[in-house]
Order: sequence, then structure tokens, then C-alpha cells
Amino acid sequence: MTIQDLYDRFLITKNLQTHQLRTAALGQVIVEDWIGPQINIQDVVFTLLIHDMGNLVKFNLDTPDSKKWMAGEKESLDFWKKIQKKYQQKYGKRADQANVKIAREINCPNKIIDFLEHHEWQDLPAAIETKQWEHQIVFYGDVRIRPQGLTSLADRILDLKNRYQDRDPNWHKPEYYQELVNISQTLEASLDQQTQQALSQIPVEKIEQKAEQLRSFPLPEFVNLPTENIF
Repeated sequence: MTIQDLYDRFLITKNLQTHQLRTAALGQVIVEDWIGPQINIQDVVFTLLIHDMGNLVKFNLDTPDSKKWMAGEKESLDFWKKIQKKYQQKYGKRADQANVKIAREINCPNKIIDFLEHHEWQDLPAAIETKQWEHQIVFYGDVRIRPQGLTSLADRILDLKNRYQDRDPNWHKPEYYQELVNISQTLEASLDQQTQQALSQIPVEKIEQKAEQLRSFPLPEFVNLPTENIF
């Protein structure tokens, strides 16, 4: 069984599949270039492959942009609205909590659960200070990938601001925005010391190629794959 089987059983939208595959591809590039302390490659890549499994719960499917967001799907927008409602009923309406619940449901070990439970900006300084390398790579993988693919740290933070400023008033504070820029740059500098190649120089083409290859990533033995679609 592969990660694609898991995506299919959980009815993961194509855009969420692509985002998770790209972040995992970036994580894989980093660990393949790693010269630092020993890390668990499978844990890093698999965490990134599933880190946003429950994000459908937070999508706004009633806006004009929702049609663009769902471009390429075989099913209709109405279909996804129904699936979203079922997701919310089962996992709640907070994406961070839904992601953790799904990870527990498929029997992820505590280490991966911990990564997902501490995947917020406020968790990053401690991960850097205490040299939690795997946690740093997982966070960095997500911080470089916007919906359109690999981008710079500055563009990614700006993208997050543009998408979430209507939901979180913190994005309207210049000092908050600058704080996230600064901590993400600190994260990149921390990881750069443990890799042979500068992370800012990773080519987009390499990420896209590896992302497609990761669709056949074998599921770890601990994964409890549902025998059929969850809904």
C-alpha cells in the first residue's frame, strides 16, 4: 500500500495531495543532503505526507475562489461540500485538531503526533533552540511550499498573510509579520548548517519530480489503512 492509497481512502482533494507531496519532496531533498546528526528519514517524509490531511474542514467553499481551489477535481463542488460536512462532523472544524485526530486514527506513533501537535509558529523557537532537527525539517518543508509550489520564505509569509489576514487580526500587525519572517530565516540558517547545499538554491523542478515519485511512497508498517473510503 502507498500514500496514494491513503489519500484515496480519506478522499483527500487533489490540491491537498499536491501540497503534501511537495512539502514531503522538499523534506526528502533536505534529508538526502543531510550532513548533520542522525535523523529518521521515514518519520520526516511521512509526517509531511500527512500533515494537512484534515485541512478540508477549514476550506471556505462558498467563495468564487473555491472553484479555482477545486480545479481538476472529478467531483462537483457540491460533492466536496458534503464531504467537508462529514469531515467536520467527525474531526471538528479546526484543521490542526483534525490533522492530529486523523494521525491517531491511522495509528501514527507518538513522535509523529508530537510533530503535528507542535506545528504552530509559537512552537518553532523551541525546536530551533533545542536542535530538534527532524521537527525543524518538518516545519521548514511547510514554510517553503505555497499552493502554487516551492517559493522563497518571503513570498510564503506574504502568501500566508494574504490568505489569512481576514481570519486572524495578528496579520495586520507589522511586528507580527516581521517576527515570522525573522524566525523563518533563523530556521533556514539553522538547517543550512547541516546540509551540503544552500536550501534557498533548491530547484523547483527537483521538488516537482520528487513529489510525483512520492505518490508511490510505501506506507510504514504502523499505518492502519481503512479497508474502504472513510465516508
